[in-house]
Amino acid sequence: MTDFKLSLNKIIFFLFYTFIILYPIGPFISDLIISLLGLSILVSLNNKKIILKIFNEKFIIILLIFFISINISAYLSDYLLISISRSSTFLRWILFLIFTYIYVEKFNINKINYALVFITLFCVADCLFQYYFTYDLFGYQTISSSPAVKNDYNLLTGPFGDEPIVASFIIKLFFPTIYFFLLTTNYVINKNKYIILFIIISLSIFVILVSGQRVSIVYLLFGFFLFFLINYKIIYKAFRNYNSKKYFFLIFISIFCLSVIFFNKVSNDTKYSTRVVDGFNNGFSTYLSGHSHYYKLHKISYILIKEDFLFGSGLKSFRYKCINLKNNELNFDLKSICSTHPHNYYIEILTETGIIGFFLILSFLMIIIIKFIKYKKMNSKPSHADGFFISFCICIFPFVPTGSFFSNYNSSLFWFILALLIINISKNKYV
Repeated sequence: MTDFKLSLNKIIFFLFYTFIILYPIGPFISDLIISLLGLSILVSLNNKKIILKIFNEKFIIILLIFFISINISAYLSDYLLISISRSSTFLRWILFLIFTYIYVEKFNINKINYALVFITLFCVADCLFQYYFTYDLFGYQTISSSPAVKNDYNLLTGPFGDEPIVASFIIKLFFPTIYFFLLTTNYVINKNKYIILFIIISLSIFVILVSGQRVSIVYLLFGFFLFFLINYKIIYKAFRNYNSKKYFFLIFISIFCLSVIFFNKVSNDTKYSTRVVDGFNNGFSTYLSGHSHYYKLHKISYILIKEDFLFGSGLKSFRYKCINLKNNELNFDLKSICSTHPHNYYIEILTETGIIGFFLILSFLMIIIIKFIKYKKMNSKPSHADGFFISFCICIFPFVPTGSFFSNYNSSLFWFILALLIINISKNKYV
């Protein structure tokens, strides 16, 4: 029986370590792994010490209350069966987080980091190949950003096939990858780590810039802002050190070269310029003027929020509530505007879970942020937790269009990154 448990534990932790490598295959695999890992914790719930540990953690209690809240929302929803199918399965994300919290000391940080760095570098290399040859290593071709428009800019998809989300995926793993190379004790890597970092950072940023995904560029800028905010004291001291100035020179050269490439592409590639530069300008101005598709979705969301203020309309209900909107004083063509979700996490949470669910999620996120701040007060040196905190903040950045917070694919990556942040904070080591 002991051998069986050992074998089962090995399989469970193997699934955790390989999750991020298998993620590009698709939502089924990632969701299956998260669900299996979450369910594995159920066998330990007969242990009083584990139960006490679970209920001694505020963020877990908040999530359990949120789970009750969204099921009340589903019960009150006009679309009970549809909503309950989504709200009841939210439990797997909570169980997964409990799994990582309970077994935090058993995780091998190095195995996690090597898997994460491998898939990040692989995606960057695959995208570079796709950018120059229009198809990637698996034969997936770039796709048009607007199929109805001829000769539009083609988006990079990398190993994600027909989903242009590769740049978003890379940027969410980009900063943990930087910290891996900064903190590595591997002799071979350490010998030339700044040269390696220079190459990786330059190629990753290049892929993000040419991907055609505007949101990923915003994430990149926000991520660097947080990176400098967390490390400003160390950067200032290093800059004053004469021996470190050569590395800042490398950074300056990389930024200069990438800027030249970017502005050259904007000047000479009208498709790219239309997609990225004009897209940013037009998107912002049309939103402010009220003509943007996102603005109309958010306006509809505002009406739905007022209708079900406390508990919301229930998960997965937005698509139906939108198309069947009563008293459509907005004079919108609902059929052409309505979508499966409002394309913003916070508006979606407010619409479908109400002010109660929204307050609980905000409280949960604040607890995680406060945990990291307390951790940094005790551990001022750079650590892997810093990189995962930046990734976590990128995931919850509010001022960009997003997918659905409750969809399988988006959720699995978010909860996995959060789990890695909790593991690194809880271990309290510079490994």
